Amino acid sequence: MNSRTITARVVFNRTSSKVGFLTVNTLEPFGRTQIVYKKNEIDNFEEISKLSSGAAVRVTGETVQTPGREQESEIRSQTITIVQDVTINYPLQKKEHSFEFLRENAHLRPRSDYFSKVFLVRSKLKHWISTFFEEENFVFLDSPVITGNDCEGAGESFSVYSETKKNFFNKPNVNLTVSGQLACETFAQTYGKAYTFSPIFRAEISNTVKHAAEFWMLEPEIVNTSLEEICNFTFRFIATMFAKLIKLLPKEVDFFTNKNKVNIKERFESFKKGTIKIIDYKDALKILKENISNAEATSLQFGSDLSSEQEKFLTKYFQNPIFVINYPKNIKSFYMKDNNDGSVQAFDFLVPDIGELAGGSVREDNPETLSQNILEKGISKDNLQWYIDLRNEGYVKSAGFGLGFERMLMYFLGISNIRDVLPFPRAHKMLKF
Repeated sequence: MNSRTITARVVFNRTSSKVGFLTVNTLEPFGRTQIVYKKNEIDNFEEISKLSSGAAVRVTGETVQTPGREQESEIRSQTITIVQDVTINYPLQKKEHSFEFLRENAHLRPRSDYFSKVFLVRSKLKHWISTFFEEENFVFLDSPVITGNDCEGAGESFSVYSETKKNFFNKPNVNLTVSGQLACETFAQTYGKAYTFSPIFRAEISNTVKHAAEFWMLEPEIVNTSLEEICNFTFRFIATMFAKLIKLLPKEVDFFTNKNKVNIKERFESFKKGTIKIIDYKDALKILKENISNAEATSLQFGSDLSSEQEKFLTKYFQNPIFVINYPKNIKSFYMKDNNDGSVQAFDFLVPDIGELAGGSVREDNPETLSQNILEKGISKDNLQWYIDLRNEGYVKSAGFGLGFERMLMYFLGISNIRDVLPFPRAHKMLKF
């Protein structure tokens, strides 16, 4: 037996006249264990027996192995000191709380069993992403959060201004970034492989389960890469992250499989096979027209943007994640390589339940074509002239993708709402914390 001292938070407290059991989450490091305390062994038995969920305690005792029980070991306490109890109005009680209630109490949400695991997986996944790109010889870029351009050309950006100095940057339009891609392309021109991974901001007035005003985007860029090659790289990256989850966090995988009623290991099988399905946008249209209502099919023409439900249908049709490539130029961003047939060298990676998980393209390398694209999209060239000029300064063709980190978490864990994988979600009319 080994004596140890831990700081922990009470989850449950069960007691009788002579013995009590505290289920606690330890803080150093995080984990769950059971504390046994007996009336004839500690001086403050009555006080400890009244502790509520959420109270912080410091425990010194002997670690005892308990094979065959739910926990592998427990601590037989010698002393228990109350660091601080909770108020009588402490929001988190023994009962199950709705996700809506926990969002309203986001400052306490990580203490719940469900969300302590969500945010643990989130933390691990961020570390694995960094390790993956380091091993692939990518250089990391801290792309700017404040920018003068709208990379996507959608106009759904937040304006930045100073209350003390009008026109602080001496520019008419200054925004919170909607993408770090353009900046990342400059680093790829130096290092061959670069990536940025940072929060981005979209001023979409949307309350759907897939949208948030602030979320994290992963954006790698690679030179001398074709559309097929960037699709393959995207698939390999996601498959690697999924494999790490299955291998390194098996208890969490089982937990979310049971809680969310999604077979996560079965979902992983489509990646484990190592094969990808790539279809042309025109073929996707044909499949949809043959399998949807006549009214909906009539409106579905070349140039139509696929709805989320149509994307999900395609994944069900193939019973696998798929890449849809060569989208119409009119519905894609200005920087995508022109195929000279009304389409661009772009892809969307679609997965079941989520729809689009990642999107990417080969970048337009012709400065004249790029300039014309910008004008056609109605975007000001003033803040993008440097991006056009990059094509005249020893430019090497490149390709890349953007992947929504939260959507990947949702897909891996079977979580249906993006607000439940963000620690402090920001959305339309939602900024409490």
